[in-house]
Amino acid sequence: MAKVLIVDDEALVRRLLEAILKMEGHKVVMASDGMTALCFFEKEHFDLVITDFEMPLLNGVELILRIKEKSPGTPVIMISGNPPAEHGADALLDKPIPHNELINKIADLLRK
Repeated sequence: MAKVLIVDDEALVRRLLEAILKMEGHKVVMASDGMTALCFFEKEHFDLVITDFEMPLLNGVELILRIKEKSPGTPVIMISGNPPAEHGADALLDKPIPHNELINKIADLLRK
């Protein structure tokens, strides 16, 4: 399946997303902030990125801009309880995220 980068400063959210994605057969790498995620992204290939908006060091919008500069074709899902109007993500999901909605959105983006 796909290799997914999960970026969220809340450990519980990261672990929940990791569990959901691993149940679906995906390989997961996790980062607790945007700068760490960017370091991972520069060293490894990811099929999909899931990022929170509000994070320390580098917020979700800034992370998405840098990801899209390096790899415009990499799909990005932003998850947030308070998303910005302009986010640059391929999809936006509100927290709390229904499992089925997340799984369906990932499948849709990976098919493109």
